[in-house]
Amino acid sequence: MPSAEKDLVARAGVPTRYGSRARTAHVPSISDPLAEAMDAAGAISLGKTSTSEFGLTGFTEPLIHAPARDPW
Repeated sequence: MPSAEKDLVARAGVPTRYGSRARTAHVPSISDPLAEAMDAAGAISLGKTSTSEFGLTGFTEPLIHAPARDPW
């Protein structure tokens, strides 16, 4: 099952920035339990999705990159 998690979920060896410029170099050495459970269930991570800084707002317009947009 293909999946993508928000940039709030730590995955070992994958940059996890939490939508913040202060965490641009953060690469966790261990995965969050959510990522481990998804892997154990057979999910294949395709990457991270955009998130607001530390997930604090209901819209995704972080300073780290361009705002998320609906392709339609």
